[in-house]
Amino acid sequence: MKQKGQSLIEIVIALGIFVIITSGIITLSLGALISERQGGEITQATFFMQQGAEATRSIRDLAYNKLAYYSDGLTHGIDNSSGAWEWSGLNNIKDQFTRTIKIEDVTRDINGNIGAGTNDLETKKITVSSDWSFALGRANQVQSIFYLTNWNRGLWIEDTVADFNDGIFNNTEVTNDSGGEIKLTHTVTPGSIYGNSFLVESTSGVGNMNNASTWTSNRFTAQASKTVSAIRIYIQTEQGVSPTYRYGLQADSTGNPSGIYLGSGDLAATTTGWQTINLGTPVALTSGTIYHLVVKHQSGTINNSRYVSIRKSASQNVRIPYNNVADINSNVLFITNSGGIWTAQNAQPIYILQYNDSTFEGDPYFQSAIVETATTNFQGERFLLANNISVSDISFYVRQESASEPQDNLNAILHDVTNNLELANIVLATPAQATTSFAWITANFASPINLVSGNEYRIYLTSPGTANNRSYQIHTMDNTNDASDNSINYLSTNSRYSFSNNSGTNWTETNNQDVAFRFQTQTSNYQTSGTYESSEFGPVSNFNLIKWSEIIPSVNEDLQVQIKTAPDNAGVPGAWYPNWCGPLGKIGNDTNFFTDANGQIINPNIIGDSWIKYKLTLTGNGTNTPVLQSHIVNYRP
Repeated sequence: MKQKGQSLIEIVIALGIFVIITSGIITLSLGALISERQGGEITQATFFMQQGAEATRSIRDLAYNKLAYYSDGLTHGIDNSSGAWEWSGLNNIKDQFTRTIKIEDVTRDINGNIGAGTNDLETKKITVSSDWSFALGRANQVQSIFYLTNWNRGLWIEDTVADFNDGIFNNTEVTNDSGGEIKLTHTVTPGSIYGNSFLVESTSGVGNMNNASTWTSNRFTAQASKTVSAIRIYIQTEQGVSPTYRYGLQADSTGNPSGIYLGSGDLAATTTGWQTINLGTPVALTSGTIYHLVVKHQSGTINNSRYVSIRKSASQNVRIPYNNVADINSNVLFITNSGGIWTAQNAQPIYILQYNDSTFEGDPYFQSAIVETATTNFQGERFLLANNISVSDISFYVRQESASEPQDNLNAILHDVTNNLELANIVLATPAQATTSFAWITANFASPINLVSGNEYRIYLTSPGTANNRSYQIHTMDNTNDASDNSINYLSTNSRYSFSNNSGTNWTETNNQDVAFRFQTQTSNYQTSGTYESSEFGPVSNFNLIKWSEIIPSVNEDLQVQIKTAPDNAGVPGAWYPNWCGPLGKIGNDTNFFTDANGQIINPNIIGDSWIKYKLTLTGNGTNTPVLQSHIVNYRP
């Protein structure tokens, strides 16, 4: 009985062991089957992925721009039904496998290492993925990440005068400032005269107003629409006990005074020089209108022993002293028969108008002096520039002192006072050029000089080897050094006579004196738009990308590029695509441009054309120009 119980237990144990061993064998068999299936699917997925990678390389080798144009970070599929691999759709599906190819831009740092930095147009990051589901909820993927470069390429570079010369220019030109570049056409034309052309060579009386029929008129054109409250006039001669004269403003009547005072005041002068007359009725002037400052006898005994004479100066400048603006009506008139025929004396009127806002207008230069340039004596003018100008020459009103010629050249020196920099030192005149009569003498600078707004400059004359008794001479023009006078002389206090008696070591400058000098300015203009068309280049297999080097001076300027391609340089059997193209290629139009000088991919829809030419469109502001320094087309040989 005891042995039977033990056998039953042994049987139960044996059955348990069998079940365990059998389950393990089944589990191992199932795992082997699963591993075999999974391995097979991985192999298929890997092959599918590798096919995509090789197809991507094939596309790159056929035409790099077919690869690079799609570096948009999206996924792509491929197809070879045409006999060559092409992009097709967003993916490829085969059985349970989905393949995607993603092309991305690559950036490099300043050392050329891949990472944050500048976009490298000739390297692309490729990610080929093959995805499938082994079972519900069990996604699988194999992936290959690698980089492709534009290794098989040539460069068409144009960056010299010779390169550009065979193109077609339209309002553009090639220059060799830095070896060769394309710019908008540049023209330099004479501008205006800058400086003080106003002269006071001598002074004299207009005429003796020694009877009631002799009158004097200073004719001028009003420079401002303001109200005159007082006038100042310079009396040349005050003979005996002066009678009373009426001083006032009259309108113009065909070049002569109208005969009716708009406002006036009376004065019995007791001395020569400047006299101020308050107007009983202020006179409102209109800018650009001709007026007369008329002086005539009012009361008191007048005869050859009792009279005055008004001062005038020569030459007749026909301009406003302050800014040298032309006043063709400026003159001095005299009459001896009370309203008969006025006689123009072709002289400069000396007068000052005081406005009721405490500003002034007129000619304050009442006398002149002759100053000498010789040995250590330097003469000139210091001035503050209000606007940028470019000057090509300098003129002074000069003569020689004696019949004997000076012993040395007369040099003109232009000095930038603000920056303590000598800009030019040129011979204005040789001893033989100057004569004993005053005349404008001009000399050209070696090249135009740009003078900058806000800077102070001094232009002055030297002749170190000339003796004092055989000097060169120029005029100064003088006023009273009154603030009102200084406000209306040449450039007010922004220009003043500058003198050194120790060869320029020290300078003395006076606000109430000026000298006659003038620059010829020049205007430097660029065309505001233009084009340049290159000659054709080829034949090659394909064109990949385009880039260029440019200078764009301001936001208002631009340089854009377009291309045309053709099967051959004669346009046969095809033709040059009729439109100039930008990034859209042959589906674009003439308004489609390449705009990024760092480089842009040429649209692959030009593949099949083996010749190329490019067109530049330049836009400027007239003052500056965009500049093309070099142009590069990247191609497959």
